[in-house]
Amino acid sequence: MSFAGPDPIRLTDISAWSGLTGNILLREEVVILRRLDFAFLQTLAEMDKEKEGKGAAPKEERVLVEREMTPAMFGAMFGAG
Repeated sequence: MSFAGPDPIRLTDISAWSGLTGNILLREEVVILRRLDFAFLQTLAEMDKEKEGKGAAPKEERVLVEREMTPAMFGAMFGAG
């Protein structure tokens, strides 16, 4: 969490959680988590703007880079393989 509020969930955070708990996520589950996180952060930002009396925050265009996860990439992230 930064001074400006919560930060997005990073892939390294997901990997660390997976390593600590032994839970292995499918790539689709990682995509879902990141999309939910983005929606959550966007909603918080809009709520903050409304509290400040400035109306709803403008919708920002943020693009998550989606790429095919290879077995090597998965292994590097989650220690599988």
